[in-house]
Amino acid sequence: MVKAAIIDVDLVKHAEAADTEDIDRYLVSQQGMGFETAVRTLLGSFLDKRRASGDARPCGPHHLAPLYAKFFGID
Repeated sequence: MVKAAIIDVDLVKHAEAADTEDIDRYLVSQQGMGFETAVRTLLGSFLDKRRASGDARPCGPHHLAPLYAKFFGID
């Protein structure tokens, strides 16, 4: 049960994020892999970058939405 939620609709901010360039680069190397394997690989590199900060939570609109959009060819 969701008791509270915050929805961020500032699409321009998320579309211009620097991390989306990393996604483009990594997606090329994932071609031919199964979906689950590719997602695990991409999120693994994401987590490796953020372990030092202690906050390795991906942001849905900022990190996950662009990843899924690229996988499924959504513009």
